[in-house]
Amino acid sequence: MKGIIVAHRGSSFEAPENTLASVNLAWVKDADAVEVDVHLSLDNRVVVIHDPDTKRTTGVRKEIKSTNYADLKLLDAGIWKGSEWQGEKIPLLQEVIDTLPPGKKLFVEIKGGLKCMEQTVKVLEESERDLKQFILMDFDLEVMKEAKKKIPRAKLLWLYEFSFLNSHEKNAIELHNIIDIAVTEGFNGINVENILQLNSEFIRKAAEVNLEVYCWTVDNVERAQYLIDSGIYGVTTNRPDYIKLNLLQ
Repeated sequence: MKGIIVAHRGSSFEAPENTLASVNLAWVKDADAVEVDVHLSLDNRVVVIHDPDTKRTTGVRKEIKSTNYADLKLLDAGIWKGSEWQGEKIPLLQEVIDTLPPGKKLFVEIKGGLKCMEQTVKVLEESERDLKQFILMDFDLEVMKEAKKKIPRAKLLWLYEFSFLNSHEKNAIELHNIIDIAVTEGFNGINVENILQLNSEFIRKAAEVNLEVYCWTVDNVERAQYLIDSGIYGVTTNRPDYIKLNLLQ
C-alpha cells in the first residue's frame, strides 16, 4: 500500500509524544502506522523515548542508558503537554506493541546504537506479532547493516537527514547517492527529511530500483498531497487525523 499516514511519536500534536496515550490516540484517529523511538536502559529494557535523557519530557534529567527502567517508570512523561495527560509514563516497546491493531504498522527508530538494535530485534521476535507489521529504522548505516543480518524478514528503512548541508545542489546530489547505498545494502527503503529536493523525480527514480521512499515530518496538507500523488510510500506527521481527513480521495 502506498501513501500511508504515519503518526510521528504517536498523535504527538495533541498528546505527549512516545507515550501510550499518544500511540492509542493515533489508533483512534485511524493512523495507518505509528512511529516511536527507542533507547536501552541500564537493565537492558527497550524504552520508548526520543532523547538520550528524560529532561525535556519529564522535567527530571536521567540518562536512559545509565538508569534502570523501574526508576524511569516513576517519572511523569505527560504533564508537560497538559494537566489532562498527567501520570503518563515512559513505556516499554513491548507495551506499545501490545496496542498494535491488526493491519496496522509500527515504525521503530533505533536511537541507542548496536546493543539497542539487538535488544529491539529480540523484543520484536518474541512479541508473537507478524514481523510484517514492524519497520526498523536508524540513521546509523552500520547499525542498519547489522539489523539486516539479525532480522532479514522485517522491513528496514535507512533514515537520512540533510540539515547540515548548505546548498540545494548538494542536497540533490546526496539524495541520489543514498539511493545507490540503500540498494547496495539491500534495504527496503529510505526515510528522509521533508526537503524540497524530495520531489516526484526522486521518488520515481527510487521506485525504478524497487526502493520505497518515506519522509518526515509533514504537517502541511498540500505537501502531503503532492508527495502521495508522486508515489511516496508514506509520510510521517504529528497530525495524522488532520492530514488524513484533508487529503483528496
